[in-house]
Amino acid sequence: VSVLPSGDSETDWGLRDRVRYEDWFTIAEPESGVRRIADFSIDATNEGRRLLTEAGIPPGFPAITLNNQDAGQVYFMAASFGASPDRLASLIPAGYGAFKTLLSAVAADPRSGPFWKIYVPFMRSVTAEASRVAAGKTALAATIPPQNSDPEGVALLSRISGKSMEVMQSGVWKPFIIKGVNLGLALPNRWFTDMPRDAALYHRWFRQIAAMNANSVRLYTLAPPEFYQALDDFNRSALSPLYLLQEIWPDEEVPSHNYLEAAYDAAYEAEIRLTLDALHGAATIAERRGRAWGAYATDVSDWTIAYLVGRELEPLEIEATDKLNKGWTYSGRYLSVPAGSPSEAWLARACDTLVEYEYATWKRQTPTAAVGWPVLDPITHPSEWNVEGDRKLEYNDRAEFNIDRIEVGVANKAGFFGAFHIYPNYPDFMNNEKSYDAYTDKQGRLRYGGYLREFAQAQSRHPLLVAEFGLANGMATAHISPDGYDHGGMSEDASAKGIARLMDAIVAEKYLGGIVFEWIDEWAKKTWTTEPFMIPYDAQVHWHNMIDPEQNYGIIAMEAREPSQPFARLEHPGLAGSLALRANVEYLYLDFAFDAAGFLSSGGRILIGLDTYDRQRGQFRYAKDLEALSPSGMEFLIDIVDGEAFLKAVPEYNIASYHFASRTRKDGIFEFVRPIVNKARVRRDGSKIAELRAERLQFRFGDFDKSDANISASGTSLKLRLPWNALSVSDPLTLTVIDDARRFDTFPGRDELGTVKSDGLAVSALLIKDGKVLDTLPASGSPDGWVVPPPALDPDDWQERPKAAYYALKELFGQLQ
Repeated sequence: VSVLPSGDSETDWGLRDRVRYEDWFTIAEPESGVRRIADFSIDATNEGRRLLTEAGIPPGFPAITLNNQDAGQVYFMAASFGASPDRLASLIPAGYGAFKTLLSAVAADPRSGPFWKIYVPFMRSVTAEASRVAAGKTALAATIPPQNSDPEGVALLSRISGKSMEVMQSGVWKPFIIKGVNLGLALPNRWFTDMPRDAALYHRWFRQIAAMNANSVRLYTLAPPEFYQALDDFNRSALSPLYLLQEIWPDEEVPSHNYLEAAYDAAYEAEIRLTLDALHGAATIAERRGRAWGAYATDVSDWTIAYLVGRELEPLEIEATDKLNKGWTYSGRYLSVPAGSPSEAWLARACDTLVEYEYATWKRQTPTAAVGWPVLDPITHPSEWNVEGDRKLEYNDRAEFNIDRIEVGVANKAGFFGAFHIYPNYPDFMNNEKSYDAYTDKQGRLRYGGYLREFAQAQSRHPLLVAEFGLANGMATAHISPDGYDHGGMSEDASAKGIARLMDAIVAEKYLGGIVFEWIDEWAKKTWTTEPFMIPYDAQVHWHNMIDPEQNYGIIAMEAREPSQPFARLEHPGLAGSLALRANVEYLYLDFAFDAAGFLSSGGRILIGLDTYDRQRGQFRYAKDLEALSPSGMEFLIDIVDGEAFLKAVPEYNIASYHFASRTRKDGIFEFVRPIVNKARVRRDGSKIAELRAERLQFRFGDFDKSDANISASGTSLKLRLPWNALSVSDPLTLTVIDDARRFDTFPGRDELGTVKSDGLAVSALLIKDGKVLDTLPASGSPDGWVVPPPALDPDDWQERPKAAYYALKELFGQLQ
């Protein structure tokens, strides 16, 4: 019997690591007053109600509920019925239980009643039911392999067979397509290393992932013990288990960029052995900074189908390691690199160390994989050259790491494969190689499929897994894909369809499968187009940057709850109506009360000015063709017309032009914010590839139940929600804004830009029709009374919500067998 949060996959999303009491149990009294549990019923009236009340359960609160989940039947007990003062309670001798069950209805000691009247019959019913299930087939017996599944006495759960993976199920090797999800464990308001120590949270995630028809999860580094406890608990009651692919992450701080530096190399091999100890339930790790620790007593090796070794190794690290250790190779019993680069030999040795340690300690082997990414592929890309005619100057193609040079020894029964992070929008050769245009699927051209095919041909010795792929939401774009699969800026519906299409291509090109990136939105992430503007950087985990693609990759949205109350209300007697301002750690909300839908549909235009700091700086004129002036200088303007809404900035505050300080203007000029996202390139033949700029920042109309909707015009209201960073707010918790008058020719580094705390927000608006201003807000020519202070924001007020990708993957994974 598991006492876990109740609810099905549709209603379960709101639970948090800090849950309220009422979240844990179904609160609903059956109409009949009787809740039937197997062969036993609880009378919710008269005597039964008295017993429940004496047990501390409120009236109308079911004592036990049954939840039919995808993982099986789970019973929830609303109180501890197992407590009894009766000294024989723990023994329950034959006949005594039946006697006490009858007697307890009129028992003088009410503390015995619930135990004998509820707990004993219920447990007998449940155990009898469990026995019937066990007599047929249990999930555990069907999935855990025999200890010696190899003729030579090596325990195997999974193995590489040719170009496929196989998993031992019911004593038979069965082909296995990896349908996985990458698990980053950074909850909102937390850094990556601050992983939850909450088994109930992980158990709930596993239920939701299994309900999505995924069969595996991938971790990047060792998780806290509670993660593995929850995985084991879940799998032992599940009809189909979730298998684990465990990565062992080498430190990103590499002395002299040399992987073979003695201390660095030894530390990584020690981490490999420690991780294996932990996953076999045989490790106690003292508290350590930046890594998981604790008592690891749960053996999850029966659920672990692969170990991933390495990370996205950097080209400069590869070059330095190869140069400093020229001629170094490795020959091991399980994996070798007799003729390859020192960096390839280093990673092969790490894999060999893992296989050797697991076999020597537990007589077990598990497939190992080298982790990589396209930046290091062994392909020479004609589009990654430069004006000097030397591709070595281009970061995305200057170094290579080829797993074909890694050889597998005959003693390696589990096998080896490559695990690669492959996206459709980066590196830039994904966008620029002409040869990829030739690849088509049932929907037409798919350049991603063309690269998958070329990549597999270039490294054909071992099977390959796409260990990361996905499409990000978020309002802004960091890279543009010719096929529309941009890095960010995609609607939830479009990214859901795109992810399913990418997975189809992965399977069509006969990879081992795909692992979607990622399960939850992680507020701690960043990308190159946003990192310079989240200041101070150490505070950015406390708010959610809705224009950052990396923070919005999740299948599950981790979003701030929409605020219910405004922090300021500005009344206006005219056509423009009143304005209420709400805020959370994602958005500034503007709620106008007037017939916006009717006004816009009849040819109206709305201009909304935003003065984010310093009333005397900014643009005072709304447009060149309008005489109307704003009561204070505007840094930004929202233009709503013809069913579209765009954000513009005053030129001196346009980050796309590397301008970061507002200046006084009265000429009505605003610019679209369109930063460079794909840099200019030169092909090997000398032809040039032009730079690409992001599309103008456009708001999407729709309901706010999706993260990609920013504006809603319905009835007598116009509602907007504006991402803080789109307004150059560097820290919404303190309403700090960017203000740096220095000249730049590129984006600056982290925490380099100057900032200032805003003196408040001032919002103004014009309603225009046929070129004439019908109303202004505020009506007077002064900003007095319209400047509002910073809102009070709560970083802990967030919720989970499945995006469209969850349901698209559920359908697709259900079809893939």
